Amino acid sequence: METHFPLDTTTLKTALSPQALEPHEKYGAGEAYQFGPTRVELYLGTLEAPPIVRIHTGRNWLVLADVSNVQPMQAGGVLIDCALQGQKPHCSININRMGEIAFLYSPPPAPMQVTSRVQRIGGREFTQSTIGIEGTPEGVKVQIRGTVDAAPRLIDSKNQRSPLAFFLIEDNPIGKPVYHEVWAINKPKQDLKALKLLKGTLIEAILFRHTYEAELVSGEKITVTRHNLVKVIYIEGRRLSAKRQLREQ
Repeated sequence: METHFPLDTTTLKTALSPQALEPHEKYGAGEAYQFGPTRVELYLGTLEAPPIVRIHTGRNWLVLADVSNVQPMQAGGVLIDCALQGQKPHCSININRMGEIAFLYSPPPAPMQVTSRVQRIGGREFTQSTIGIEGTPEGVKVQIRGTVDAAPRLIDSKNQRSPLAFFLIEDNPIGKPVYHEVWAINKPKQDLKALKLLKGTLIEAILFRHTYEAELVSGEKITVTRHNLVKVIYIEGRRLSAKRQLREQ
């Protein structure tokens, strides 16, 4: 069972004067705030249930779950964010002091799972982690933003025709950074050489993601996720030439 944490509304209560509500059997302690004709009932959640908010606009009720942040606004009113645990907000509600409501919503992202494995490249050992997003099909192009772990190197240092490889380190909203293994061959390999990427460079790249089964020396089989480079579309602090961009499209 997923564990939740009750919402902390200390800052909100300092700026505004809430009315205490009877505790909800499932969602815990409650507070009510009034903005003109609009009433906001906020339940702080429990370890078993996420915080929720009920907004009463006269004849209608709007109920939202997974409340992640509630903060007062300088001009009066309140800003409410909703997000799945460990994710960025997918819903924001702005209620001004007169009770007028602005509502932004996008469907919450699919749940993510992180898998890890250890691999050796060029005599160095790396732990590769991969974010698996529910509903992402195999063999598709993905766009990932992250930092380069080190200058790209040949898989086989004695063979100049072998692929160039590096790890792209992506920020992970649910835990430790994720290491994506990236290989470049043919034209992307030549383009990658020309970019002369260094350790710590922030880039954004389009990659071809696929999985395959590999057999270890012990005979054990593992599922490997790899990304083949299509093109680098952004490098922090560097302007990619328009000529290169047009040629790649």
